Amino acid sequence: MRLDIHHHLINEPQYVDNLVRQMDRLEIERVGLSGLGLKGGTTLGDLSPGNDAVWNAYQKFPGRIIPFANFGLGRDDPDNLRRWLDQGFLGLKLTRPRARYDDAGYDPIYELAEARGIPVLFHTGVVLRSGRDAEDGVTSDHMRPITLDRVTRTFPRLIMVMAHLGMPWHEEAAAMLRFHPNVYADVTFGPGGWLQRAGTGEYLRELLYWPGAARKLVFGTDVHWSKLAWTIGIQETVITRLGVGADELADFRGRTASSWWDRLVSSFGGGTVAE
Repeated sequence: MRLDIHHHLINEPQYVDNLVRQMDRLEIERVGLSGLGLKGGTTLGDLSPGNDAVWNAYQKFPGRIIPFANFGLGRDDPDNLRRWLDQGFLGLKLTRPRARYDDAGYDPIYELAEARGIPVLFHTGVVLRSGRDAEDGVTSDHMRPITLDRVTRTFPRLIMVMAHLGMPWHEEAAAMLRFHPNVYADVTFGPGGWLQRAGTGEYLRELLYWPGAARKLVFGTDVHWSKLAWTIGIQETVITRLGVGADELADFRGRTASSWWDRLVSSFGGGTVAE
């Protein structure tokens, strides 16, 4: 079974129902779902749903959806994040920050996530365009993988996942994986994107050259539910060409990510998130 750590809620009729049905077909047990609250068109679709819509989806499918709270660094009130975590959100999605991720003003957010044991999914690399880019002061330079270097050194118990392996700053992302034990990455991409170009696996072998490197990768999709089978096929082809064994493949598919939430829930006296 798979755990998809990176999926966004799209403003489309019956989206969550269709997503869960497709998850059943493709043996995806759970999905980390976030809403970006981006009004206006994007290349992924209408991403206007926000945290309230994600929570409603979680309430409908509590055993299948892991609710991620989207927080706007430099825009949202930190008290809102405390409220969302107290409500029961189990992950944090960060993207489009007003300043670099390593800006000291964001430390209280990272400190709170570390204290709660909440995994944080950082968008890293070039970000998609939206109608709010100018208003939000968006620049992809704020989201380079290297901007997480001080963050991981300051918060060594914070579970950090770099989305897209920092595309196009893949070497920076690979170095972060190699040097920092609490940093992971997904290899999500869209149609025609970077991993499709690197589909032979040779590209990732050159980046992830050290023993055990594949264990720092976790499965995510970041595509419309109708394209889940497509991205699974490409990702699994590339990962297996890294020469990983069955044990490492199981870690990638979901065992590593599952352990984060199982520890989190058990620390509060519960069972597992899947329950």
